[in-house]
Amino acid sequence: MAKQRYFCFRRIMATTLLFGLGCAISSRATLGADQSAEGSKAPEEAKALVGQLGNDQFSIRESAYNQLIQRGVDAKPILVAATNSEDAEVKLRARRILSIIVDADYQRRRAAFQADHDGSANTTLPGWDIFKEKIGSDEVARNLFVQMQDAETALFEAYEQGPDKAIEVLKDRSQRAWDRSQPMGRRGARPAANVGLPNAAALLFVGSDPHIELTDEIATRLTALPSSDAMRTAIVNGDEHTRKLYRTLLGRWIARDMSLPLLAENLAYASNYGIKEALPPAIETLKSGEPTTAENSRLRTVAMLLICKLGGREQVRFLEPYYNDSALCLPQPMQVQMRDLALWVSLRLYAKDAREFGFERAQPNDSTGVNLNTIAFKSDDDRQLAFKKWDDVRKKLR
Repeated sequence: MAKQRYFCFRRIMATTLLFGLGCAISSRATLGADQSAEGSKAPEEAKALVGQLGNDQFSIRESAYNQLIQRGVDAKPILVAATNSEDAEVKLRARRILSIIVDADYQRRRAAFQADHDGSANTTLPGWDIFKEKIGSDEVARNLFVQMQDAETALFEAYEQGPDKAIEVLKDRSQRAWDRSQPMGRRGARPAANVGLPNAAALLFVGSDPHIELTDEIATRLTALPSSDAMRTAIVNGDEHTRKLYRTLLGRWIARDMSLPLLAENLAYASNYGIKEALPPAIETLKSGEPTTAENSRLRTVAMLLICKLGGREQVRFLEPYYNDSALCLPQPMQVQMRDLALWVSLRLYAKDAREFGFERAQPNDSTGVNLNTIAFKSDDDRQLAFKKWDDVRKKLR
């Protein structure tokens, strides 16, 4: 309910809000030398006004309400505490005032941030220092960041307060994005068409922060966001600069630690969207040294395909340990083994004609690079012959 009131009152009270803050700022400017003395009294006065929000007389409640609005963000700590009041009237009014002054403060900071085109004035918004370091800081990046702030103001407000607050709002916002995308009667649907691009970008950006401990539930919801129609369009069909921004943003999300199934899905996105930032986690999955199992076979398959699409010859050494791995890549009818895929990728990275090594039936695939079923060997003898031939070629390459 608090978030519903937030968005409702940010529009209804905008005019009153700006007027109130203007009066407050003007009053402070005229106080001059008395400002310090008055400042020391401000918290106590704010507490007294909060107490009056539950007064029996309507006029007193309204007067306290308006005075607290005029105090703006100075009254924020007191109002935050009041949102836990046992008095229902105090709690309700404190939440309303808090939503108004927070939005007013955001609008002021937003205007200053947009006016500071080149960043020379060092204006900022919640999360900007991390965004400009990890994603970008030019005018296009700043405009994207403002859109993200507008779409998920409450999330960035919480993000500014620290990981604990951020995860609370991230849980709620990711759930809302997930629920909004579920067709009636189909709880397993993916959030595709109904999640706005700035919303998805904001959720992924905050969720990428390694200091925020994601539950598997939240991570699952966020992992679905890159499949949204809007994000796919931005990454694939946007102008060069826009594509770079979103690929960088998504690359940061893919690079964070998560469970094997989710990492496999993220690496698949990276392969589809051409996100080179996903190469390090793909390589790490192949360096584990653990046997290939049913649980990690998909992850390793996707990692090899990603390296084939975005990597180079220097990554072949990470494929070599799999030349003796007879585990299946994926449950599929043609029984393609991990060593078959490792060989095929190695040949591609060295620009060798795979048909000369027994892959006569290999068919390309736009998203993965190859249709896995088409690189199966007819027999184990054919496989052994292909590896012997490749071994001879490798000796000449060294």
